[in-house]
Amino acid sequence: MIEIVQETDESIWRDFLAQKPEAGLFHTPEWRKFLCDTFNYRPYYLFAKNNCGQMTGLLPLFYIKSILTGNRLSSLPFAYRCSILGDPASQSALLTTALELVEELKPSYLEVRDSLDHSSFQFTDCYSTYILELSNNPEEVWKTIKGNVRRNIRQSRKYGVRVEETKDPKALKEFYRLNCITKKRLGSPCHPWNFFKNLFLYLDGHATLYIALYNSKIIAGGVMLSFNDHLIYGYGAADPAYMQCRPYNALLWKSIEDACVRGYRYFDFGRVSADNSGLIHFKSRWGTVEKKLSYSYYPQNPRSQIVNRDGFTYQMAAKLLQVLPLSIYEGLSNFAFGHIG
Repeated sequence: MIEIVQETDESIWRDFLAQKPEAGLFHTPEWRKFLCDTFNYRPYYLFAKNNCGQMTGLLPLFYIKSILTGNRLSSLPFAYRCSILGDPASQSALLTTALELVEELKPSYLEVRDSLDHSSFQFTDCYSTYILELSNNPEEVWKTIKGNVRRNIRQSRKYGVRVEETKDPKALKEFYRLNCITKKRLGSPCHPWNFFKNLFLYLDGHATLYIALYNSKIIAGGVMLSFNDHLIYGYGAADPAYMQCRPYNALLWKSIEDACVRGYRYFDFGRVSADNSGLIHFKSRWGTVEKKLSYSYYPQNPRSQIVNRDGFTYQMAAKLLQVLPLSIYEGLSNFAFGHIG
């Protein structure tokens, strides 16, 4: 018989994750602490245990209350993928309990960022990630990268761009500033400062900041997230005045080189939506393999999760964010970002 509880000892939790190759950073206690402290989300983590009291499954959930995007149960906010863990019996018991929570909390919907074999859920696969398989020898990986990407990396070197790995709080603050500029230019809300501050506070052993410098000036940054044999390109930003220096190419190649030397097996370029052709083209040129991301919804797929970049509403919202003064844009982003999840 499987018992479902909402708390367990962290050491038991970590031991369980260590036995699951499909487990990721987003399943960890650190990610729960990070989200709890950064946003006003209520955790409903479901742990499955067998008759012997051994942990046999995990479904992490957060309840998000939002007047903008609707109340929902999500597994998991700000995670591009979070599979339900456990044997078939444990997964079934976890999903049954999750559906009971839906009846109790009355959210608009339940979202699990994974493909579920369950007749009650609807599915969507409008996102992908791009995975680069690594080698202990960076030169072997270099050969798999398309020629134009290699040229851009060489071009960044000719400009004198150098890349460093850093834990400097001032560098992180500068990355935050660049992220605001980058997101505003794209017409999207930016991450709050607390997002990055808490990310490095709670996931210090899993988060790394790379910075690209030109004449000692930080012109770009990238936050990499690590877990087991994967390195994930989590967040990136650059000064638009220095794009001719190819800072993104420099950042990514340095992080890939380091990942090879440190024994990682995969470099994950992160989530991209199916309609973002420019970003898809960029990520596909690095010798990557596309991996579809299937998300599951109950009782149905909400319209708020379907973004039409060519639609009137999206275009008008993006243009508004682009023309706002930076201080107002930051304040609006701080208010709205937690609603996105």
